[in-house]
Amino acid sequence: TPTVLKEAGVPRLFASVGLDENAASLAATALAYAPRLPAMLATISLMDRLGRRSLLLRFIPLMALSHLALAASLLHMASASSALPAAAAVVALCGYGVAFSLSLGPIPNILTSELFPMRARAAA
Repeated sequence: TPTVLKEAGVPRLFASVGLDENAASLAATALAYAPRLPAMLATISLMDRLGRRSLLLRFIPLMALSHLALAASLLHMASASSALPAAAAVVALCGYGVAFSLSLGPIPNILTSELFPMRARAAA
């Protein structure tokens, strides 16, 4: 994530605060990871209410849209003189992290523990 943010021009976004290139990418990484913990906590209750399939069907498309938004911001980063593509990259990474935390992050781990019988899990 820090490398992607650095390539997306995040140092320009944080230059007004007085951060150098490495500190800016670290600050943006912290900003991108901050929404993931509340999303994981929300997954606990949403998985019981909505079900695993519903969560996967809702949030995997959001992961794809976040990837497309990141790609668009990286394409426009070279031609733009403003910090807008860098801000879009941070928002896209935040969106991807939240969507991942609500779908493909925890669900496969829970599924594998439910799919295999106890004797197979003990052998592993």
